[in-house]
Amino acid sequence: MRKWLLAFTAMLMVLPVALYISLPFLAKSAVESWLLDRGFSNPQFALDYPEFRQLRISQLSAQKVTQDRTSTLEVGPVTVSYEPLTLILEQRLTRVEIPQASLTVELTGEPPANISESSPLDLSLLMPNEWMQLSPAEELVIGQLQLTWLAPTQPKLRFDGNVYLTQTQLLSRVLANVADKQVVRADITVSADNRATLALLERNQRFFNSDIELSLHEATLQTKLSYQLQLQGLARLSTEVAQQYQQTLPREFDQTRGSLKGAASLAARRNFTGDVTQWLKALAISGSHTLVASHPKPLAFVGQTQLEAALSHQSQGIDQFNVTLNEATLQLAQIKHEVHAARAIANLTAPFSVKLPVDQPLTAVLSPLHVALNLEQLKYDTTHIKALDALLTLENIAPTKLSANATLAVSPFVIQSGQTTAPPIGLSGSTYIAWPNVKAGLEVSLPSIPAKGAGAVTYNATSDVADARWRLAEFNLADSTATLLAILPKEIKQQVPDELKVLSGTYAHHGAFEWRQGRLDGKLHHSLNNLALVLENKALQQAFLSGTTFLRGSRLDQSLKANIDTVAVGTPITDISLELRLNNITQKPSLDLKHAHLQLLGGSASVLPLFTRLDAEKISASVKISELSLQEILLLEQQPGLTGYGILDGELPLQFMPSGVRVVNGTLAARSPGVVQYQPDASVKALGQQNLGLGVALDALENFHFNHLSAKANYEPDGSLLLATRIEGTNPDWNQGQPVNFSINIEENVLKLLETLQFADKLTQQIEKRYR
Repeated sequence: MRKWLLAFTAMLMVLPVALYISLPFLAKSAVESWLLDRGFSNPQFALDYPEFRQLRISQLSAQKVTQDRTSTLEVGPVTVSYEPLTLILEQRLTRVEIPQASLTVELTGEPPANISESSPLDLSLLMPNEWMQLSPAEELVIGQLQLTWLAPTQPKLRFDGNVYLTQTQLLSRVLANVADKQVVRADITVSADNRATLALLERNQRFFNSDIELSLHEATLQTKLSYQLQLQGLARLSTEVAQQYQQTLPREFDQTRGSLKGAASLAARRNFTGDVTQWLKALAISGSHTLVASHPKPLAFVGQTQLEAALSHQSQGIDQFNVTLNEATLQLAQIKHEVHAARAIANLTAPFSVKLPVDQPLTAVLSPLHVALNLEQLKYDTTHIKALDALLTLENIAPTKLSANATLAVSPFVIQSGQTTAPPIGLSGSTYIAWPNVKAGLEVSLPSIPAKGAGAVTYNATSDVADARWRLAEFNLADSTATLLAILPKEIKQQVPDELKVLSGTYAHHGAFEWRQGRLDGKLHHSLNNLALVLENKALQQAFLSGTTFLRGSRLDQSLKANIDTVAVGTPITDISLELRLNNITQKPSLDLKHAHLQLLGGSASVLPLFTRLDAEKISASVKISELSLQEILLLEQQPGLTGYGILDGELPLQFMPSGVRVVNGTLAARSPGVVQYQPDASVKALGQQNLGLGVALDALENFHFNHLSAKANYEPDGSLLLATRIEGTNPDWNQGQPVNFSINIEENVLKLLETLQFADKLTQQIEKRYR
């Protein structure tokens, strides 16, 4: 018994010593086994025993080689501090210090080997309060941990950091380097209460902060994340990283300012069975985010730009991702392109949601998109719009078919061109897009006139073919005179007399255009009906005009037909009809006059058909005169006591020049014998008594029956008319009816004569009274 007691006592004394002596060998065996289990081959390291309660691994190296990479681990020296009883009983060290460690991963460029089915895993082991308890030491300190990533044709990536791990917290700082240039720093904190923080710093300025919280709810592992990102730091970081990858971001990219902040939640099954697809389908993700961004000049033609947006998202599994844009406002300032704008604002007026199947994104279901647009100080050349407000709606958006319905409503806006201001214009329309086909309808309203128009456009982007049709409904000119005059160009408006009155009339037009692979063809038809105008003692009534504008590529033609009941310019001109065509107006203009006819002075005048170039210095035409009443002509002279009866025919050769219209050697002649009677007043008779020749002429003209009457007419652009008149005949009541021949030259300014005629005033008054 005594021997057994002594042996047991000796064993108790020897066992701790043996265990103590064997600790380095146990540690070595454990490290070798851990490395071999993870694929590292031929681990090399040396142990020594520097002092009491310490182990030291002076150098540790190992290498792992696979098909796609070679991983090399270098660690040393490693100092392990421990309490013997704690190590033996609890298998836990007091402190592990690693001044320096490195892991280099070099990719070979080969594809990785097939990965077998994942093993089951309890994800709760990822909770900090779980894995911190598994730490082999109460304190783990890594002074410098270097991870190097080498890949063919890519710059070297290196992460330098330090680690301080206890059973209650993890502290780490990591520096990321690209091509040996530091680009970002990360500060990481993890605590045993399952909370973590991550901060990213660029140039020692913090630009990203996040808080992470993990929790278990029965069979679910939930992760909550809140974050805030400063866009300026992200932009600078992106620029520096791009440079190291030999890529160039726009120079203005790093001028982005603003922030992105939000929160997200992820719920996953606690138990991962090894089936990745089923595990991902059970994921539940949701979050909300707010973006505020600005840039002083994102594009060459756009100035200060601001974007504010708020969105939320949620998904149940990976099959479908739901995103809702709750609020969004985009502001662009100082737009200087073909069209200039001081400011443009697009504002989302209702939430816009997208249901996105992950495996088939083109089958996404999109809700209607409602956007309010506001444009300020629009300018194009000399045309200016102070403000433009519109509502845009996109519905039935089908990404698979590339189709959508769009409607646009534009509030009445005012266009100013130079000194001319147009009446307010309102626009509304709808568009159907089934790419490459686009169909659009547009309605235009001018409330102040009032006038309305509508049009439709179809376009095929593949063939580059478009057709357009539109119509402006008939509107009353008399009610819109002031408005229409206001929109005329200043140069034209200055030529319109203030006394001009529009008594009646309507206007309408319709047109069609075709675009065929770079060529534009079309026509526009105008109609002006029952127009009546008054200007001082001049008047126009019952005018009907119609015309068509033709566009064929670069060629522009214009046709015109006119029928006018009456024009009063000193003497009534009635039954006016005109038909002509202007050809190739923009290049080599020409006039094709098919018909021109009017009634005046009891007869008619017609212009013979004419075709001429309009850029000629002189254009000649001929007017045929028929059945003019001599009595009507004599009335123009407004000479008391002068009457006559007869019919005149003739022809007037016209010359149109830059200075005006000329008549050269025009002729008038009496068709048959007639009568001229002149009963002068007392003053004229007194002149006849003093002048023998005048007295003879006055006696003969008291009852002169002519058998020949002719005149040669010459007219100048200043209005001066010279009539060389020859008259032959007899006065049966004088000088026994002997024949008498007269040659009379009459000079008159026709323009002034027409201004002094009084009977036009009576006609003008009658026309005004009719349309009141």
